[in-house]
Amino acid sequence: MTTVGAGEGTLPSRYEIEVRSRFDGRWVRGFEIATGDHDRYFIRRRSDGTVLPVPFPPQDVRPITPPSTP
Repeated sequence: MTTVGAGEGTLPSRYEIEVRSRFDGRWVRGFEIATGDHDRYFIRRRSDGTVLPVPFPPQDVRPITPPSTP
């Protein structure tokens, strides 16, 4: 398993993440880190396994926060 840094921490590849949409700036789910380093990350779409052709900067990638329990 490859481990890459994203934002403040380190995320393993295939970890479910959100990415910031370049279209409207909203955070979008349904992705995972395919490969990366501290400068850029290649993202895989979980629905069909396609790796997006354009890298994302670290500030546009974040882990999905698990829901808090009451």
